[in-house]
Amino acid sequence: MFQKYQKTLFFLIFLCLANIGFGQDKYREVQKNLQNFYEVYKQVNANYVDEIDTGKFLKSGINGMLKTLDPYTVLFEKEDTRELDILKYGKYTGIGVQVSMEDEVITVISLIEDAPAHRKGIQIGDILLEINGVSMKNKTLKQGQKLLRVPLGSEISLKIKRFTEDESLDYVLKTEEITIHNVPYSGFVEEGIGYVKLTKFSRSSDYEVREAILKLKEEGELNGLILDLRGNPGGLLDVAVKILSCFLPPNELVVYTKPKSATGKRDYFTSGKPVFLDKPLAILVDEGSASASEIVAGAIQDLDRGIVIGTTTYGKGLVQSEISLKSGDVLKITTAKYYVPSGRCVQKIDYSKNDIFEEGFKIKENNSFTTLNGRTVFGGQGVSPDVIFKEEKEPKLLSELKRKGMYSKFITKYLSENPEAKVLPESSFAEFVNFLEENSFNYTNRWEKNLDEILTEMNLPKMDSLNVSSKVQELKNVLASLKQNEMELNKQKINDSLQIEFLGTTLNFASKLEYSVKVDSEIKLAKKLLVNNSKYQEKLFTTAIIGEKETH
Repeated sequence: MFQKYQKTLFFLIFLCLANIGFGQDKYREVQKNLQNFYEVYKQVNANYVDEIDTGKFLKSGINGMLKTLDPYTVLFEKEDTRELDILKYGKYTGIGVQVSMEDEVITVISLIEDAPAHRKGIQIGDILLEINGVSMKNKTLKQGQKLLRVPLGSEISLKIKRFTEDESLDYVLKTEEITIHNVPYSGFVEEGIGYVKLTKFSRSSDYEVREAILKLKEEGELNGLILDLRGNPGGLLDVAVKILSCFLPPNELVVYTKPKSATGKRDYFTSGKPVFLDKPLAILVDEGSASASEIVAGAIQDLDRGIVIGTTTYGKGLVQSEISLKSGDVLKITTAKYYVPSGRCVQKIDYSKNDIFEEGFKIKENNSFTTLNGRTVFGGQGVSPDVIFKEEKEPKLLSELKRKGMYSKFITKYLSENPEAKVLPESSFAEFVNFLEENSFNYTNRWEKNLDEILTEMNLPKMDSLNVSSKVQELKNVLASLKQNEMELNKQKINDSLQIEFLGTTLNFASKLEYSVKVDSEIKLAKKLLVNNSKYQEKLFTTAIIGEKETH
């Protein structure tokens, strides 16, 4: 372990030296700091009061050095390159489960159809008690995920708690190569209006998007298209260019990159035959849309090929390259900034504030740019949508129902009692309300929180003569009544969430996604704009007013 990280450290240092031109003074400074590093390590290893794990010690030095740069320059250990493999190959080794931390326990939240976990009977909502004999009590999500990442063909033993079972359940699964589908759903959301959801820009994404559009065109007349990039963290730059080639004519400049070297600028052009060239196009984005998602949204906006709907994107305008090290580890390092056709860079956070940079990292393009139609767009702040859409903040009741896994627990119980059920009846809402009462579901809403804060500032015993305590109790009773009404006020959204959970738990993935799309307010707005050509054209020639929201 020590030799591995020693080699990695000196490779990184060599890389820095090889890529930085400097004079004699700076060379002496580098020599001095390298000598200091070696002597500090030597003295600490020899004299520190406790034994030191030298591998971890050197690794912390590497990570500390990289943290002074930007969050995207990171070292992946050989066994932790799963995310990189998914991007490069669209595949990974695993059992086909996605887990999340829900109500402070590691919980299965989705399954891949026909993967080992699905075939063995693992269910959405199952709680992981142990992984390979290691208790998950007080473990972080990252620690649990790491235990699930083992080589191809390895066995993973799981101890699971299922809500409907008194005893824990034991499973042994063997890892397989799992193929990731980056277009989990596509279909018509209205006559003539197609929809494609893209979750990541990995090696097969452009093929999947192209095939989805061609399939829609085979099924019916395609007069408008919605490409959903919400929550898409990005991926491969060249794949973003290929996806843009579906919507634009060949030889169109869609993005260019600039490394440190003034001569290293690289232009990227569309190529091949577009499959959806002239008809209305809407791109859905949010604050989770980053990197390659912003290249697609930014290029479509700059070239006025379509409209961008949603909230301002993440703002990642940096390009990373991968360097394989002799140890098998992979260094992902920021090597360039990218710019969309108008000349703007969307990078939002200014890492030049890190005092190690002498110059050059700061994104200076905070001034305005213009699209092909003359609309004003801005650099240095992500991609701002043409149509700003932001739903009201989710009520505390709904967020707590999700956080505590109540939808999942109810559906698991319902299916244990109705194993042949194909649909969720309308009566399920009343059953769900009873279920919450039986399981003592409770939460503190903002009214109760505000009242508690006020009461902590008061000394009620001293105010008894003013009959304050009884007045407070009356107020609490009113708040409790309002709280009960929240269930009824949010009945439709709760019913939608129950239906989506039911379809997901019964592994009817296509129906689940179809239903989710059907009740999505932003998709409803996109449909309305695409079918109204005059409104659509107006957006292509009008700069969005920041803060102005579309009614829906």
